[in-house]
Amino acid sequence: HVLEAVNGYLVLGEGLLAGQRPLAQAWNFGPPPQAFASVQSVVERLVSLWGGTASWRCEPVKDWHEAGFLTLDITKAMRYLPWRPCLTLDEALGLTVSWYQAAQAGENMHDCTLRQIRALQQSGAQ
Repeated sequence: HVLEAVNGYLVLGEGLLAGQRPLAQAWNFGPPPQAFASVQSVVERLVSLWGGTASWRCEPVKDWHEAGFLTLDITKAMRYLPWRPCLTLDEALGLTVSWYQAAQAGENMHDCTLRQIRALQQSGAQ
């Protein structure tokens, strides 16, 4: 979820602002290894969370070239920064679906995003 990456960059920014020059390098912020899921699994969860008539189907594409497994390696961020991912996959997908449903309903997305951040703060997510 985008808030995981934003949180990571804010932690990184704090370190840089404090003069920790060795932090001025490339970083990956993402889910923990145990949260990895197939595209099919993610789409099925999204369809379920969206509800209503949401559906999907997979149409095989001939000669599709894609890596069998793609991920971000967050080891460095977890080792050298006071940062950890705090959302489960289901929480991240739930936030994503509710955000897009709010947008579709014409809600003020600034307010929606702030509500989500406040809810995460109240739940103890850092």
